[in-house]
Amino acid sequence: MKMNFMVTMMKKMKLVICFVLLSVMTTRGNPQHSHSYSLEPVIQTVGRTYRTEVGGEVELECSVDNLGEMVQLWKRGARVLTAGKMKVRRDPRIRLRGTNLIVKKVEVEDGGEYECEVETDDEISITIRHRLEILVPPQVKPSPANGMVLVKKGTKVELRCDASGNPPPEVSWQKRNDVLSNLNHRIVGGALELYEINRKHDGVYVCVAEN
Repeated sequence: MKMNFMVTMMKKMKLVICFVLLSVMTTRGNPQHSHSYSLEPVIQTVGRTYRTEVGGEVELECSVDNLGEMVQLWKRGARVLTAGKMKVRRDPRIRLRGTNLIVKKVEVEDGGEYECEVETDDEISITIRHRLEILVPPQVKPSPANGMVLVKKGTKVELRCDASGNPPPEVSWQKRNDVLSNLNHRIVGGALELYEINRKHDGVYVCVAEN
């Protein structure tokens, strides 16, 4: 019984060893079974927010590794701006520097989301998104337009100015040749409210907008 058991084990061991050697020889002897793997493209840049003034220039970054034969696109919304090295949108203010997109003489309408996309063999493309904010200096207009307000003594009045800009400006008030703290007043939603009107309230009020 012991003799048979040992013989059986030796046969199994020989079978295992032969199988391993056969596997190694098969792999070495048939190059057609070897596999080569190509690296997938990767966008190294992270999406961010860019800010520039009207008339300025901005460079939106999109660093791509292992692009190979894949096509890189720049898009704004559904509109394609560039495809590979080719400009699709005929705008002289737009050009490529490598894989980065440059926009010069920036206008307010250029603000929004820009997408860098790499088309791959997969159904889902590789993309990042940048946001471009256009900085606009503050502007103010009096309300009413002529800047003239007539009010009765003992009543109250609200002075307003229309302020615009990006980022939205903060509005403050001053009284020419006087100090507001000397007068009955309060600031309500950016408007100057004067109450219990008397002769001290006469004068010129200045709306200041800053961003």
